[in-house]
Amino acid sequence: MHANKLNAENDGDTGGVLTEIVGSSPCATTVQQIERLLGIDRDFPAALNLVEKLLGILQVIPVKDVSVLEWVRALESVQDAGKLRKYDLSWTRLAATSLAGNPLGGKFKRYPLPAFLLQEPLAELGEQANLIHRLFLEVAIQQKTFRGIQAIADELRKLIAISNPKSSMGQLPTDVSTDWSAWAEYLANLPANDALSVMLNKLLRLRASSSSPTSRQTSPISLISQTDSNPLSGVGISVGPTYCSMVIEPGDSQTAEPPKSVDLHLTPQEEEEDEPASEHEVDAQCRETRHWISRHQRLTPNDSGRLTPIERSWLASRLRELTVSEDIGLRSGAGIVALMYVTGMPLDDVLQAAVGPEGTFDVGGAYRRTIRLPSNAYTPNADVAEQFLPRETTLILQLPDMVTNWMSANVQHQNCALAQALGVELSNAKEDVDKVMECLRAGGRYTRIRRERIRAALAIELNLRYRDFGVVHHLASGPDQVAPMINYYVVHFIDDLKHRYTEVTEDMLRV
Repeated sequence: MHANKLNAENDGDTGGVLTEIVGSSPCATTVQQIERLLGIDRDFPAALNLVEKLLGILQVIPVKDVSVLEWVRALESVQDAGKLRKYDLSWTRLAATSLAGNPLGGKFKRYPLPAFLLQEPLAELGEQANLIHRLFLEVAIQQKTFRGIQAIADELRKLIAISNPKSSMGQLPTDVSTDWSAWAEYLANLPANDALSVMLNKLLRLRASSSSPTSRQTSPISLISQTDSNPLSGVGISVGPTYCSMVIEPGDSQTAEPPKSVDLHLTPQEEEEDEPASEHEVDAQCRETRHWISRHQRLTPNDSGRLTPIERSWLASRLRELTVSEDIGLRSGAGIVALMYVTGMPLDDVLQAAVGPEGTFDVGGAYRRTIRLPSNAYTPNADVAEQFLPRETTLILQLPDMVTNWMSANVQHQNCALAQALGVELSNAKEDVDKVMECLRAGGRYTRIRRERIRAALAIELNLRYRDFGVVHHLASGPDQVAPMINYYVVHFIDDLKHRYTEVTEDMLRV
């Protein structure tokens, strides 16, 4: 078994995380159709968020055709199945990122459609954003493909993230009929280069094209007067309006199916699809970016972010003492700090990690990590797939003995979050950690021992020992760190990753 890579958009006939959750339900076929449409794979991290959002949108569509009703039944089946595995990693609610306001922050390029649907606006614009999501979903269901509307979703997500009540989005009518005529009238009065008008007009045209195939334009469309010649940022200037076909589904070389397209009437401002990213987009991407890679490329043994040998020895000895302390608070806090140390996870993630046979941790010392693969990686087709080694999607590591013993002695419940498993409130658990950190600093003798250095220790030690970014990524990366380039080409075997994790964590806890 090895941690090879697969294309995130295609999981073949096995389906994505929603299919895995719903199992052999009668709605499984529809669930797979939804996954293919929205680009959901086995690694998709926000299944609970997305299912709730989709059901909320579908329930307010006034005219529900057969496809909409099938979606509702399928998503309700996923929701019911998910409730039975509420502490499973695949059915965990993700919090929105602080900068992007989106639970998929840092994964916008990998999951553009779900990221758009999960984008939260300012509170005053909630109704307008919900209507934009509804219009988009109506078009997506009618088109039965996300090809061709992916760029629209990405642009609308950016607009929702940055719009305010005084923007064109803030003035969108909220009393919308089934034909969206109120929006068409409003958009007609906006400047031709208004980004919201450009995107929503495209959606309205696609919706009309899909819902009325017999009335598709075959004669020239009357030109719309353009008085404002200022193009959008980065747009090439053209002489006037043009006509083009938008490909909504590419051709298939395997079946010789030709591309499917719709005719669009474009103003010069609409011809550009690659607007510069918004400030929110840049902020979110910077968190996911290769910053961690450039940081580790400059890493040296005496790096200021690394704990010194004396500090590591002191930390290990104190954690060993405190994890068996008679003081319950110190004992709980020390175990939590030890988990941060040997996993690289932040405090909140450790406290909310699921504990149980299928959770992040279990009482036997197992530590489960989802194998995060490069986006748009190579996927072997059916003709050659059998010649490839099988790929694991989850890496099950063994925590060091000290941490395993602490888990066995202190975990009181399973199939719940770690804080609950320890029988403590989140606030109390954080207070316990603060007390342990005071002990570790020894009244000012070890002021460099901080949470940030404890969290960073695993990645730093792995890098200094093996100088392999792929190993660091598989064993210590967070959800906001992209895969290094080497992961596109190099296979990492599961047993080798387990061995390297054990070697490094044992050294980290050596007194």
